[in-house]
Amino acid sequence: MYRSRMRPSLLAATTLTALLLAGIGQARAGVEMAGSASSYDNLAAVDSTSHGGQLTESNISVGDLKEMQKHINKLNQLSSDQADTISALRRQVDDLKRDSGSANDISGIQRGLDEQARKTDQLQRSLDDLARKVK
Repeated sequence: MYRSRMRPSLLAATTLTALLLAGIGQARAGVEMAGSASSYDNLAAVDSTSHGGQLTESNISVGDLKEMQKHINKLNQLSSDQADTISALRRQVDDLKRDSGSANDISGIQRGLDEQARKTDQLQRSLDDLARKVK
């Protein structure tokens, strides 16, 4: 009987490597490799089964992927434009807040106007009193 001098783990690794290389050769035998694809070519997909995987043709073409890429780029540009618009609107709102003042400033102005109105009323009464005395 033939007895191997290699350790069992090394023998198992060597055997596994040989089997994998043989399996890759068989798998590549059914697939033809080409250098380029047209936009009408469909993509390959792996169909998982209980016994492993099978390479099948999908319903997605290279042209579909290119269209998706264009669409994504367009959406990214629109998103960027909207972000710029939102930033500009925020700046405008901040400017309006700065220009119009805060609620405390507005209530202070209102109190000042009310006080001026009272003083105007007092002056009007004083003028009316003087006008009656002069007559």
